[in-house]
Amino acid sequence: AHQASAFIGNGGDVDAYSYASDASALVAVALDSAFVYSDGSLSAYSVNGDAIGIVAVAENNYVNVTNQGNIDAEAYYGSAYGIYTRNYNGNIGITNNGDLSAVSSFRGNTFGIYAQNTYGNVGITNSGDITTSTYLGYLSIGIYATSQYGDVSVVNSGNIDAEIINGTVANGIGAF
Repeated sequence: AHQASAFIGNGGDVDAYSYASDASALVAVALDSAFVYSDGSLSAYSVNGDAIGIVAVAENNYVNVTNQGNIDAEAYYGSAYGIYTRNYNGNIGITNNGDLSAVSSFRGNTFGIYAQNTYGNVGITNSGDITTSTYLGYLSIGIYATSQYGDVSVVNSGNIDAEIINGTVANGIGAF
């Protein structure tokens, strides 16, 4: 069951591995608000599923992610996300100072930072270096920020390298 609010404070290194489904290092999912703070190194590796460093999802209030550490997400036959956030009726705020790597070895999408909202705003500040790469995937995007009815703001001072091999779209930053 989802809690009203979820908070993760992480100072250590976290590794998540899955050979038959998704692998996520830190996951905060709540009906009201989701908060994640991490300054440790995170890695997620998956075969036949998605690999995600940080997941923060809420429905009604606020999603806030502050990351100071490095994140490495790698998927084979799946998508890879350094930081994945989603909200329906509140704001999303992300501050990233760590280096992010998202790699899909076969037929997956890759995102360094992914933020999707419906009614709220999205604000992202990034100073870390981001690398995304996919082979035979559809999307390889360093920072993806979108809100259907809210404002979107992305401030970046880090280096972004988005690579796609035999795929469709590679973007450094996409704000929609």
